[in-house]
Amino acid sequence: MLAGDKLELMKYSLYQLNNYLRPQDNIGIVTYSNKAKVLVPPTAGNEKKTIQAAVEKLKPYGGTAGGDGIKMGFEQALAGYIENGANLVIVITDGAFNKNSDDYLKYLEQHKDKGIQLSVVGIKNTLKDEERMKEAAQNGNGRYIPINKLIDAQHNLIQEIRISSFRI
Repeated sequence: MLAGDKLELMKYSLYQLNNYLRPQDNIGIVTYSNKAKVLVPPTAGNEKKTIQAAVEKLKPYGGTAGGDGIKMGFEQALAGYIENGANLVIVITDGAFNKNSDDYLKYLEQHKDKGIQLSVVGIKNTLKDEERMKEAAQNGNGRYIPINKLIDAQHNLIQEIRISSFRI
């Protein structure tokens, strides 16, 4: 997320998602660079100011411990699980998972029956990274959502939420 406008595209995408949340929705945000950490625990959709304040503080640093981020994302999704609801883990990344990430596909396989879907938002991914992100999304019963410019950030992630919500 260090290069160009990638971080701003990611933040803008999260702002769009935050605006779309309903009070009955829950969102948790996990960050990952050298290690994964919970930025926002499962929080009601009407806590928009809390969510936005956390997103505003995001800064890029370190590697991409995507496997750890996915695991922690699933933990947070399980903690905020909504029975008969759309339970999603959405990974937003600018590249391949390159730190402590060897087992994320096995982890997805182990959690397929939990009713949680994984989709991957790619911020200006290279073609090679895009293929790996598509594979992760497919293994998580989700989709790959490319964001390469502002209009993509305004539309693509919200469209994914709409599609995923209607699967229920």
